[in-house]
Amino acid sequence: MPATEQRQAGATATRLGQLQAEHAAFRAEYEKLRAENAEQRTEYEKLRAQNQQLRQRLEELERRVGLDSSNSGKPPSSDGPAKRPARKRTRTRSPATRARRCARRRRRIASRPTCRCSAPTAERRCQRVTGRASRGGGRCSTCPRRRRRR
Repeated sequence: MPATEQRQAGATATRLGQLQAEHAAFRAEYEKLRAENAEQRTEYEKLRAQNQQLRQRLEELERRVGLDSSNSGKPPSSDGPAKRPARKRTRTRSPATRARRCARRRRRIASRPTCRCSAPTAERRCQRVTGRASRGGGRCSTCPRRRRRR
């Protein structure tokens, strides 16, 4: 073998040895990181389970804090000195009040000024609301005879 080929073979063998040493170092670091990752995963799962338990406990405690004599079996004396907020009252009218209001509304509608002319199709008066006082017998805009201006 010529000298150049021997030098190249030696350099290649040296390079191969260096790469194998690096590979072994990387392999050792990889195994170390993999073991560390497994430890962190188990710790993560433990913390998740603990977090879930704490959330359930918090919900239970918040539910208990919201209890008072109005929504539990406790006596009113156990509520403490704090004043409870007043309940919002819903407006409910008695049937008599509703009947009075409906009667007033019917009277108001009946007292509105209507046109004093004859309806085009019937003998009855036109029932359209004129919007002005019926003193002069106001006419609606659709009636055939319009009100004269003086």
